[in-house]
Amino acid sequence: MSDLLSGLPKVSDIPSAPGVYKWRDENQRVIYVGKAKNLKQRLSSYFAAPGTLHPRTAKMISMAQSLEWTIVGNDIEALTLEYAWIKEFEPRFNVIFRNDDKSYPYLCVTSDEFPRVFVTRRRRDRKNRYFGPYPKSFAIRETFSVLQETYQLRNCTNSVFNSARRTSRPCLLGFLDKCSKPCVGEVTLDDYDANLKSMLRFLKGDIKDVKDRLTQKMHTLAEETQFELAAKKRDQLNALEVIIESNTVEIARTDSLDVYGAFFEELEAGMHIFHIQHGIIIGEEKIVAERGLDQTDAEMVTDLLLSQYSINDIPHEIIVPVELDFEPLRQILEQKRGTNVDIRVAERGAKRDLMQKATLNAEETLRQSKMHRTTDLESRTNALNEIHAALGLAKVPLRIECYDISHLMGEHQTGAQVVFEEGLPKKKDYRLYNLRGDFISWDKNGVPDDTAAVYEVIRRRLEYVKKQDNKFANVPQLLLIDGGKPQVNAAFRAVQDAGMSEKIEVASIAKRLEEVWRPNLDLPVILPRHSLSMYLLQALRDEAHRFSIVSMRKRRSKAFFS
Repeated sequence: MSDLLSGLPKVSDIPSAPGVYKWRDENQRVIYVGKAKNLKQRLSSYFAAPGTLHPRTAKMISMAQSLEWTIVGNDIEALTLEYAWIKEFEPRFNVIFRNDDKSYPYLCVTSDEFPRVFVTRRRRDRKNRYFGPYPKSFAIRETFSVLQETYQLRNCTNSVFNSARRTSRPCLLGFLDKCSKPCVGEVTLDDYDANLKSMLRFLKGDIKDVKDRLTQKMHTLAEETQFELAAKKRDQLNALEVIIESNTVEIARTDSLDVYGAFFEELEAGMHIFHIQHGIIIGEEKIVAERGLDQTDAEMVTDLLLSQYSINDIPHEIIVPVELDFEPLRQILEQKRGTNVDIRVAERGAKRDLMQKATLNAEETLRQSKMHRTTDLESRTNALNEIHAALGLAKVPLRIECYDISHLMGEHQTGAQVVFEEGLPKKKDYRLYNLRGDFISWDKNGVPDDTAAVYEVIRRRLEYVKKQDNKFANVPQLLLIDGGKPQVNAAFRAVQDAGMSEKIEVASIAKRLEEVWRPNLDLPVILPRHSLSMYLLQALRDEAHRFSIVSMRKRRSKAFFS
């Protein structure tokens, strides 16, 4: 192992072998971990001219003071060691996974002598088993109520259980015959374990046992003329059927299956997971991930799988949304599971449909995550103040209008205007502009470029301001354009030509690197990646893009049918 803490190595000192490497900063903290099939080839790319590097890579290199590497024998060792180091050091430039802010309920089975079963929103103890998460709280609580009456497993705390043992008096659920009362010795450990195993089979998707038990109990009560109790069992059976049907998917009933969907952006990705047992969705997870340094989509999904299955049970089959280097990952998971694991991209059928559904959910997860960051008053105020300072605006931009241009190969070109006031969407002020070439000549094919379209939309918007039209009279402090340097300069020309450059400021945000441009400047403004100001500008840009695309598609459909 090379230990070059005193400085960066020469390229000639780096071996041409597979391995895993660490970059450290001046305080010897690990800031990035990576792997390579050829260390010399991979690491030499970091020593290229600064202007040729990705901005985030350049920033990492500027902070790096030393480099270490470890030579490994194959891809499996590299993947395992890389994940172990990321988990140990949590480098700032590697991918970070975080579940969405909403906590979902789990069903927990403890490791006690008589295991306790209860619903919780926290996964604290690794000794316990957790089933879920379940997206609908009422569904798991209703299911748990049926399971508790059917299998009569305890859900009391250990203090209540031990107290009942000392006094030989069961708790309330015991008196109501909703618990088999192991605290007072009314059930043997073997019988309790048998009931627990039956319930676990149900949680894994085997529903036949619990349905048979409820049906048999219902018939027995009916034969004993206890019709009210029999009707109650019938209602429980019907409720269970509804819950099962709502979570059933039309796929081959494999032992266990996880389906992943992902929506990728330049700096982040939204991910959604369906956990399926015997054709039934038993849980879902929503995750937002920050992209690691120079990380591909496939590498993000690989890291997510390693992170998931370091703590969760590994299923028999895993459906992923992108092509991966499957073999080393498969061997790692098979070694942990003890049996075969099938990892692949679904190309057709119900599993492909489910993967696409997961991807749509992943896109929504990322959108909601961005919107949620700027919802409370204090965050919105801080975001607006940050924008004011970072962009050098004359006033705090309490009203921001964002514009996006969309078209399909030059046709059905539409400009969209969305409005945020005090950091929140004001949807009644949203507007659409059908482009027609009012203020600037189009190209020889009759198709306006983006700058011409931006100029037209802004000029038309400001003409309404000058007319003091009631619907358009509000003057924005900031016009935000979805685009880069050419687009912001076009918008600024429109503001100048309308004679309103002293009242209205202009900026743009570029999608790829999230750069913020101001008029007539050679370099962009780089906002901190996780700042509230960046989240707010992203939310504006994404909302304008969504509104523009939806409207353009409606125009296209209308034109097609006419």
